[in-house]
Amino acid sequence: QDSNNVQETIIELVSRRKDEFPNVFMVGDVKQSIYRFRQAKPELFMEKYINYTLEESNNRKIQLYKNFRSRKEVIDGVNYIFKEIMSETVGELEHYLNP
Repeated sequence: QDSNNVQETIIELVSRRKDEFPNVFMVGDVKQSIYRFRQAKPELFMEKYINYTLEESNNRKIQLYKNFRSRKEVIDGVNYIFKEIMSETVGELEHYLNP
């Protein structure tokens, strides 16, 4: 969620992302992107989130629905607040919340 264009280019150059057996593993939560001061581009992450599929493929996403660090009440409360306050206007990109 905090990659910038330079980092994205480096990953593209050193990885086999477009090969039959890609070697890139990414983890992120766009709601936690905080590195704008170093030109982070959360939209790079969101592009992958939108375009990668849940099906077995080279560009596959795995969504984690279970949180082992916070209680359900905390997650529900935070998701409710973010759903109310986050929009393209406020956050400059659409935030996707898990139900």
